[in-house]
Amino acid sequence: MHMSDMRSITFMILWYISLYMQFIYRNTSIETYKLTILLHLLNSLHCFQGCVMTHNAMHINVFDSPILNRIYRILLSIWQGGPVSTYESGHNKTHHVYLETNR
Repeated sequence: MHMSDMRSITFMILWYISLYMQFIYRNTSIETYKLTILLHLLNSLHCFQGCVMTHNAMHINVFDSPILNRIYRILLSIWQGGPVSTYESGHNKTHHVYLETNR
């Protein structure tokens, strides 16, 4: 595993902690405007990080173990709100079909 993969796994752990904390402790009826904006920005950052991690996971496996890669993709699917396997075919057909080829 590369250090960049460890960073991604750390971001995933932080997202799950953030999700739990917001679900348990967030009270939108008494939340200040500044806190609402701060949490919105934090959640937007987490969304972006999840998309980048999904993109990278479709290119190369993070773990040597197929079981760990499957668990990782399941956790990414929960993060993204849908199966990340659907991302792979569309991404490769539209984005990578022309790589290293003459158009």
